[in-house]
Amino acid sequence: MVVQDTVEVERKVVAILRVLKESPEPLAMGEMSQPVCAVPVRPNKTGIILQSGLNPVAAAVEAGIDVINRAMCGVVESGKLKSIWDLQL
Repeated sequence: MVVQDTVEVERKVVAILRVLKESPEPLAMGEMSQPVCAVPVRPNKTGIILQSGLNPVAAAVEAGIDVINRAMCGVVESGKLKSIWDLQL
């Protein structure tokens, strides 16, 4: 586990939150240590639900912030997915 200066971490988090406020990306942002959309969140961590990929998560990692990515419902092997064009609607 990497221990970072609290002031430095807070500065990074504030910068990221500023960007997120200007973006329509987050669907939900939880309170510290509280579940978000029934997904557990570790103590002293905050959960964020994103709707379109992991680019914001990658940006956080590149900024030096430790992240954990967890699927809300589960993972499906890509070979089991069907093309949207093959669906009978």
